[in-house]
Amino acid sequence: MLDDVRDLIRRLIQWANQPARPGAMYVFCEELSMPNLFRVRVGLPPVTGPDVSKRTLLRTMNDDPTTSVSLNFPIDQAETSFKARQDDKVHLELRQVDDVGNLSEPSVLDFTVIDTTPPVAPDTMAVTLEELPDDASLEDAAPPAPETEIPPPVPEPVPEPTTEEPTP
Repeated sequence: MLDDVRDLIRRLIQWANQPARPGAMYVFCEELSMPNLFRVRVGLPPVTGPDVSKRTLLRTMNDDPTTSVSLNFPIDQAETSFKARQDDKVHLELRQVDDVGNLSEPSVLDFTVIDTTPPVAPDTMAVTLEELPDDASLEDAAPPAPETEIPPPVPEPVPEPTTEEPTP
């Protein structure tokens, strides 16, 4: 029984000495000059806990462990960025590390890079007013039909089936 109490106290002390879990991250993607290539900006939350000495971000792309990159950040860094392609699946884990090397539980963010940026709006349209004669109707004000009107396609006639025998 005494061993159980000691084990419980030891686990409570370990739990109390862990740095606090970091808050939520945010992501902003901007398209670069190459099609389907984006700069992904990751906003890092403020540090939580007094004894945090650094933060570690683990980034994995498309569930491929060979793409895993672990980055260490000073505690005052608020943002980081990297490049990704359209439809890349990104997994981020942010952990805080205290002075003696204890790791917090991770703040995890999984997302897919998707282009949601609309195209540039068209330029402003121009309007010109033209005075019509007094006897003009609204039909006279309609724009003329386009000069290059394309007629609808005419279906080709289907030949009637014949019952004649081919001549040898």
